[in-house]
Amino acid sequence: MSSLKNPHAMAYFQEAIAYYIAANKLREIMTTQPPSGLPLRDPTYFLYHHSAELTLKACLLPHGAKIRSRHNIVALFDRCQTKGLLGPKDAHSEAHNLMVLLNGGNYGMIYRYVDASKHVIPELSWVHETVDRLIGAIEPHLVTWATRNNVPGPSNIRLTFGNRPIQNNRSL
Repeated sequence: MSSLKNPHAMAYFQEAIAYYIAANKLREIMTTQPPSGLPLRDPTYFLYHHSAELTLKACLLPHGAKIRSRHNIVALFDRCQTKGLLGPKDAHSEAHNLMVLLNGGNYGMIYRYVDASKHVIPELSWVHETVDRLIGAIEPHLVTWATRNNVPGPSNIRLTFGNRPIQNNRSL
């Protein structure tokens, strides 16, 4: 297990997939139903951005990269390219351009908060297609790494607390 750098890479990737699926669901609602008055565009962009961020971090973790809590997907993408983790640099120039545009909206937290300023954002189907390709490019490498290093899948255990009072006092 000498090549095992960070066993949490698969957990990052699983979360990336969850954000990607959620973004796809919102995008589907936006394209198949008449406008409902709900502003779904910015949450959809935020979910795609976070999916790309987690995917890129999952790509870097098995290689010993230190992951800070920053959300700069351009810097993460560039680190993956510099390490040769995304294949030939020429093959991903369009993806790099998208990361720059998508990151611009997140950098000023435009996707998260009301912002009256004008900004440029990438077309949503381009975001969807590029994040899909990014996930597809990284997944085989992560699966191979996890298999080779006997990395268990991420835990699906979640403790959930509610506000209902406990009905009996039995001890466990």
